[in-house]
Amino acid sequence: MNSPTRLPCILAATILAALTCSIAAVSFAADSFDDLQVKVKFADLDISSASGAAVLYMRIQGAAEIVCRPFKNPDLYFRRLFFACVRKAMSKAVDEVNQPVLYTIAKRQDRTH
Repeated sequence: MNSPTRLPCILAATILAALTCSIAAVSFAADSFDDLQVKVKFADLDISSASGAAVLYMRIQGAAEIVCRPFKNPDLYFRRLFFACVRKAMSKAVDEVNQPVLYTIAKRQDRTH
């Protein structure tokens, strides 16, 4: 092959290699949702009341956004990963707390978003 025809082949191979590496990194990141965690303290709240549960919900949301920050990126794909991570983290936390008032607030928030 002469030099002018080799350049497009080399360029195509380089682009393909770069895309393959980025896909592997994204897959690894997407599979690691369960490894990310933060503890949210709420001993100071009465979570059986609507106001206490609402404060806890906001704390959970803040913690989820912090723990999912590695996925925060203006790129559409990473934005979807970020929001999926936040939803999963919040859902898991609400389930672990297992309080009816918190479930009600979470369901209400899900309908508005």
